[in-house]
Amino acid sequence: MGKSLFVKHRIVESIDPVKQTTKYLFTNELNWEASKIISAYSNRWVIEEFFWNAKQLTDMEGASIRSEQGVTLTLCLVSWIDSLLHLENYKQSTAGKLPKEPLTVPSIVRRAQYKNLEVFIDQVTEDVGVLIKWLKFESKNLDKKMKKT
Repeated sequence: MGKSLFVKHRIVESIDPVKQTTKYLFTNELNWEASKIISAYSNRWVIEEFFWNAKQLTDMEGASIRSEQGVTLTLCLVSWIDSLLHLENYKQSTAGKLPKEPLTVPSIVRRAQYKNLEVFIDQVTEDVGVLIKWLKFESKNLDKKMKKT
């Protein structure tokens, strides 16, 4: 058993009247004010969401990064993607296209994919030649031959 079980802990209740939700935060910071605990949790939660999104959207968890520079570049890229997706969420919510409550990043991506699907279906409906061109293009890539070594 870890020593943390025998250390005094404190539970802080956080009530959000706008969302009508209640959260209970468990901490060993006995001297902190409740507002400081809630603030620290909120800041940490943003970081948790960032890494969850990075793992889900970019397969960062499965990436094989072999150098410090690779890690730095990957985190930089993921940060840009995350920022752009949150900016898009903000723009859509302030334009009235989304509720003021922010969507998750995967939801933003699904909305963009859905919009692309709508545009694709409209294009195919108007011009069947698009499908024929697509089939011809894909048929060229059916059989790949191994390179001679």
